Amino acid sequence: MRSNWHHRTSRGLANAAGSIVIEDLETFRMTRSAKGTAEEPGWKVKAKAGLNREILATGWGTLRRMLEYKAHRVIAVGPRHTSRTCAACGHVDAASRHARAFKCMACGHAEHADLNAARIIRRRGLALLHDEERSGLPTPATREKVTRCRRNRTRRSEFRLDNGGAHRRPI
Repeated sequence: MRSNWHHRTSRGLANAAGSIVIEDLETFRMTRSAKGTAEEPGWKVKAKAGLNREILATGWGTLRRMLEYKAHRVIAVGPRHTSRTCAACGHVDAASRHARAFKCMACGHAEHADLNAARIIRRRGLALLHDEERSGLPTPATREKVTRCRRNRTRRSEFRLDNGGAHRRPI
């Protein structure tokens, strides 16, 4: 059931956007054990174990892999301070984040914490994309033009089947 959700969500996102910006989350490090050692035992071990189960159950890595396969471009940005940075003024302060609410200590901007973080992630991704465009590397816009030209010239008989026939790609 989760795999079906990953497929549907990744396909919907890939169809809706040429470029997708995500946080470069390291789930391996996020789900490390809190047990500690015999000399220095961990604290809140049960809570951390529950959090680890939830992180692993959502399958962020699987969704990312499917997005990278289906979307034109996936841009991964560093997660550092995305939940502490104000989307309005750029001020970084841990005190601005209160559970699900975000209220900037510098300018007073108030918003749902996840929406504020999403705006920061988007801004960082667009900055990376802009740097790529200036460097002369192929961008989603230029790649899309090439893909359209190929699609117009490609006939049905010129498709090859990848992954056991699951996806058709132009030759």
